[in-house]
Amino acid sequence: MTLFALVRSLKRQHAGQAAGFAAVAIATAAFIGWWVSLPLLSSWGSGFATVKPVVTFCLVALGLALMHPGKNSRLAFGVGLAVVAIAALDLLDRFGIDLGINRLNRLLVPRAAVPGPETSFRMINGVPLALALVGGSLTLSLFERYHFAAAVLGALAGVIQVFALLVYLSGTHTFYAAIKTPTPLTAVGVLCVAGGIVLRVGTMPALRKSRPLWQLQVMLGCAIIAPLLLFGVYTGIRVTDAQLHDVRENLAIEARSLSAGVDRVFIGEIERLQALAASPSLRQGDFAEFQRQAEASLAFQQRGNIVLIDRNMQQLVNTFVPFGKPLPKAVVPRTPEMTFATGKPQVTGLFMAPVVDQFMFGFTVPVGIDGESRYVLGRSQDQHSLSRLVAANELPPGWLAVIADAAHLIIARSEQEDAFIGRELPPAQWHHAGPGGVFEFIDSEGRLSLEASARSELTGWQTAVWAPKALLEAPVRALWRTIALTALLAFMLTTGLALWLGRIIARSVGRAARAAIALGEGGPMPLSGTPVAEVDTLMAELRRTAARRQAAEDWLRESKDRLQTALNVAQLGSYRYDPGHRVFSGDTRSQEIFDFPKSEATIEEIMKLVNPDDVAMVRANFEESTDPVDQRLSGTEFRLLRGDGEVRWVETLGLAYFEGDGRERRAVSFVGTLADITERKAREEERKEREEKEHLLMREVNHRAKNMLSVVDAIAHQTATRNPEDFVERFSERIQALSANQDLLVRNEWNGVEIEDLVCAQLKLFADLIGSRIAVQGPKLRLNAASAQAIGLALHELATNAGKYGALSTDTGRVDVRWGTSGDIFTISWTEREGPLVSAPKRRGFGTIVVEAMAERSVDGTVDLDYVPSGVTWRLTCSAANALEPWEPESISGEREKSN
Repeated sequence: MTLFALVRSLKRQHAGQAAGFAAVAIATAAFIGWWVSLPLLSSWGSGFATVKPVVTFCLVALGLALMHPGKNSRLAFGVGLAVVAIAALDLLDRFGIDLGINRLNRLLVPRAAVPGPETSFRMINGVPLALALVGGSLTLSLFERYHFAAAVLGALAGVIQVFALLVYLSGTHTFYAAIKTPTPLTAVGVLCVAGGIVLRVGTMPALRKSRPLWQLQVMLGCAIIAPLLLFGVYTGIRVTDAQLHDVRENLAIEARSLSAGVDRVFIGEIERLQALAASPSLRQGDFAEFQRQAEASLAFQQRGNIVLIDRNMQQLVNTFVPFGKPLPKAVVPRTPEMTFATGKPQVTGLFMAPVVDQFMFGFTVPVGIDGESRYVLGRSQDQHSLSRLVAANELPPGWLAVIADAAHLIIARSEQEDAFIGRELPPAQWHHAGPGGVFEFIDSEGRLSLEASARSELTGWQTAVWAPKALLEAPVRALWRTIALTALLAFMLTTGLALWLGRIIARSVGRAARAAIALGEGGPMPLSGTPVAEVDTLMAELRRTAARRQAAEDWLRESKDRLQTALNVAQLGSYRYDPGHRVFSGDTRSQEIFDFPKSEATIEEIMKLVNPDDVAMVRANFEESTDPVDQRLSGTEFRLLRGDGEVRWVETLGLAYFEGDGRERRAVSFVGTLADITERKAREEERKEREEKEHLLMREVNHRAKNMLSVVDAIAHQTATRNPEDFVERFSERIQALSANQDLLVRNEWNGVEIEDLVCAQLKLFADLIGSRIAVQGPKLRLNAASAQAIGLALHELATNAGKYGALSTDTGRVDVRWGTSGDIFTISWTEREGPLVSAPKRRGFGTIVVEAMAERSVDGTVDLDYVPSGVTWRLTCSAANALEPWEPESISGEREKSN
């Protein structure tokens, strides 16, 4: 995880904890509000902070679970399941299955807050569902694979509460009492929990993964439609509010209008009665004339009657009865009595008139004579007198109106009047004090209805207008059906257009994707265009890129061919090492050098082929070359053990490539070349040996030159001292003998001289006698340079003396030259016979020194020189290692072992 992602995750976690804390604070304040009046909350109005106790506990538990720092907390899992269970119990309680949620709520609040045992604590519509959603969301959020489901559940719960807040803020719940919305505190608390869970989950993984373009188009269309739908819903709510407000206002207006109409009728009747009460016939006591006047006033209405009542409640005049007939007392004595008592007009309630046997109602006015109310003049109207007034209002279809007296007896009704006149108005329809006098009730047919009533200040009568809610809600339902249908059509249209456009764009993008794949694989690019201009631009750029890539690939191929040719000419192999995977890969030449059948191998397999003595050096050089601080070119020479047992020398040159900075800098690749330098190493060894040998030879030549000059100097001095008379001749012969030795050494590159060749060279003057009179016999042995010079000079002196004085001075003398080894002892002898008699010389000359002293010193041996009369004998004995080349004693020992 990058640092940025870690910081973003921490910010989401802190935001989720803050949302949880807000939910806890809201729920705690709401619960305390049940016990203590909180001014900050109560100032918002009644019911604003009323949150059910169980809901507060659920919100507190959910908020604490969100505040817990661990994402995979068991607390959150348990809280989520508990909240889902409580919400399920409340939903069951709504279906009539009482599982004790109401009783638990009543136990958690003060008794004063519960008016009675039947008080309902059922959760408001939508709250159980929202709690179940957030509880399930919290539970699922603990599992990585269900994060998307958790986010969806939390978002649904949030949408429900946002809708509830919109309804609350729009005031719909005040205009339309049937709509039950959660209190703002409940909605905000649940919204905080839902938001905290979504923040806890983080960015939804399902939205981060790659999706087909048409799905993204549908999502885009939905994202565009969603705000429009929300605006439509909000507008619909406002329109609904306005319509419901208009309905309530219209009901109230109709009720007040009808009530005012009744009052106008009554006022007119009372004024006519008062005018009739001022008749002079009443003051003169002429009741017959008064009856004629009263009957004349009723000629236009032809309904009801007029009566005159005295203080004894005795009827004096009744237009229903001809004058002169006996009349009963007043049918409704209470109203006349009140008229006498108050001196003011009065209105009767509905009563049954015995004379005509029908329901009637009336008005009474006092008749003042001489400053006192002597009579009461009454006017009665039949039960149908107000029907015309009700019908004149022309109520909308389905609306009903009723007029009831102060005793709630129905006097007039807009429909089925005869069936209801005289019956008591149901108590549910009695006038209630409320906003505009509008309230809900259940009508006689069991329908939920909305009623507006008005009470007359003049009569105390009630005028009510109502209509079934289903009828009133029909326009609202039509509006919402229109909104829903519009939303559905918009969604379908958007989905269809998104699918159509997405298909076009997807095909274009798919063609671009295939072109990119073809570009990646080096295939041909499609030439046709697409309906999307941007995709065409991309395709054109891809074609240009393909052309540039083809040119680059051609150049790279040529460069690679040139490089491979150069490597082949140089007989080099190339390799690459991946430090991350510890894998070594190489070309064919590298495989040949390592004698490895695979093109790839682990570094451990490669190191097994390296000579154990070179492993430490190879590892050290590699570590130095991959040091990120001190980068350098790696060059290593080491021995390789091939599978056939052959040892080959290998030289590697390589360079490491690094990534990162500072402490994060690491070698990511190591590339280099391989060369088999076995032949070069062999040549270097040969050259080294040759140089060493040449250096040794130069030293040996220098040493031998010095020795040679010393020998020449000694020969010269001895020859001059001992034989001055023939110095030149003797000196020349001895120098020639020395020269013969040098010729043999030079021809053998100073690697020694065969004894037989040395003997023949010194007896060159007697070459025709070798094999007849001179016998040369001995094994094939090689003298070293020093012993060859000394023995050669000795043989020269012996041959010279033999030719002058010894066996070779006559025609019959013989000479035997023999050599050989016995063990580690080398022996060479010179024996003369059948020549002249020999006697020992009287003095020792240079020749004697050469054959004795010089020979002994050169090989650290002994010389036996004997002058017997039959001939001179000379015998040199020494260690074979001193006289012969170093390998000669070994060959002699080997031959001896074979013979044994």
